[in-house]
Amino acid sequence: MSEAVQERKERRISSPEELHDYMHVTGPGLWIMLALIIVLMAVLIYFASTVKLENLMEVSADVTDDGAGGEPAALLCSLTGSRKDQVKVGMKVRVAGHEGTITTLVEDDDEVIVRADLDRSDVELKDGAYDATIVLESTSPVSFLMEH
Repeated sequence: MSEAVQERKERRISSPEELHDYMHVTGPGLWIMLALIIVLMAVLIYFASTVKLENLMEVSADVTDDGAGGEPAALLCSLTGSRKDQVKVGMKVRVAGHEGTITTLVEDDDEVIVRADLDRSDVELKDGAYDATIVLESTSPVSFLMEH
């Protein structure tokens, strides 16, 4: 094996015709493949830095008017079991296209009453029962790479 390597090293190129034997032209297929890989990497980097992955909890909630027009509306819901331990003050709440923040948690023996203030000054949100979503956690995929 080492004799073949030694023989290849000792061979010299003495004419341009011999140089042609050593050089190979890269075809367009390889350049297209390289361009596709670069585009794919750019899309993955964009996705990882802009998209948010959210851990959500669906709840039933009541929306009530908390004051005169322009004042925030109050969203109230009751949580029991293991769900009550997951919710904290400051988490985001979404209901019917509106977003608010949990401001108060009132703990009882079996349940937690969650209160969130919703800004509904821009669009009318009627009082009543709604399906709401509590955002338990929001993470960007790029943060997984930065942690380790």
